[in-house]
Amino acid sequence: MNNIPTGTVAISVNAGSAGTITVNAVKSGYNSGTTSITANAATPTLNVVANPTSVTAGTATSVTFTVTRTDTNAAVSGATVTLTGAV
Repeated sequence: MNNIPTGTVAISVNAGSAGTITVNAVKSGYNSGTTSITANAATPTLNVVANPTSVTAGTATSVTFTVTRTDTNAAVSGATVTLTGAV
């Protein structure tokens, strides 16, 4: 609960999950006010690991690329891996 002396307050919101957060304001002598804000699901970041990490120019080498989520380290299926540069 935050007492607002000027009519405006900034509250740090760190939602535990995606969904709707209901906001209520009350003051004696007034009807309460309500609004809501939406907490969107965080977009995970991908991590790509190559094995081996170096190849010899002119020599075909099989390289395995593993794609995981950085937040959980879980494998990600269906990702598209592309090569650019000296290929």
